[in-house]
Amino acid sequence: MCALWNAPKSRNDPDKRASALTAAILRDALDQRAKFRLVFGSGVTSMAEVAATLASFGGESLTLEISSMTKASQAFVGAPVTCYLRLRGGVDEAESFHQFASHVTAAAMRSNGAVGFTLAMPAEIIPSQQRRSVRVPGNVERLPMFLVWRELPAGADITAATPVLRCTAKDQPTPPAQAPARVDNISACGVRLLVHNALMSRQLPRQEAGETFTFYFKAVTEEESKGFLAQAVLRNVFSDPQDGVTALGFEFAAEGRLNKERKLVWTPLANNELPGLPPFVFKWNLLDFYRDKRVE
Repeated sequence: MCALWNAPKSRNDPDKRASALTAAILRDALDQRAKFRLVFGSGVTSMAEVAATLASFGGESLTLEISSMTKASQAFVGAPVTCYLRLRGGVDEAESFHQFASHVTAAAMRSNGAVGFTLAMPAEIIPSQQRRSVRVPGNVERLPMFLVWRELPAGADITAATPVLRCTAKDQPTPPAQAPARVDNISACGVRLLVHNALMSRQLPRQEAGETFTFYFKAVTEEESKGFLAQAVLRNVFSDPQDGVTALGFEFAAEGRLNKERKLVWTPLANNELPGLPPFVFKWNLLDFYRDKRVE
């Protein structure tokens, strides 16, 4: 069981509760050797992001190791930083995404040769994405076409724009994990894509959370199929150098349609739920339940 759920509940003291949750998340990150993604403000470094792992934490600080750097530059000291991390879930638990804000208090070389950044202990660690509906695995049988563009504004001609990512049945190799880009999971409120790092470097370099993208995808069940146009905000980016894959977590923000002139029109979503998609997710989830439980 994730240590987060074992954190003591201090309902009468929100600060103690937040501190307990922060410690629980950091314990999990330490145990899992979870990867941290550090994003600095402009003018601090030319690197779009810095990958790190948690070396230790306690008291008023935590220490991160950065293996991609060769020098502990003092230019980082005092710099504000936003940290993103992903934790694996236990049995029957989904993975979780978190973020926190802090600043660098010290930079020094560690005994193992890695650069160490000491950060002030964050006041709290918050979820970096909260999808309120169930997530189901994505595959080309359910989503035979999934196209991604950088944000296309209202009035744009979608047929004249070139997608930056394509996840289609035609492009799907065997096994699916070898696909340059694929849908990992989807819910009524968002979607997670897995993209090979080589393709990320060509198509989406220096990607940051908060950017908006345009999607067109087809959803299919045995009974029906439907196309969806949507705008989605990139909520988290996690690159795994070992697996060579980057995970992109999106949250739906607007529903799209084409007007009489075949130009894009956007309607903002009140609760991030894409109209028409929940019945597909429900049916897919039901099929997964039947398969996993072997219900006759």
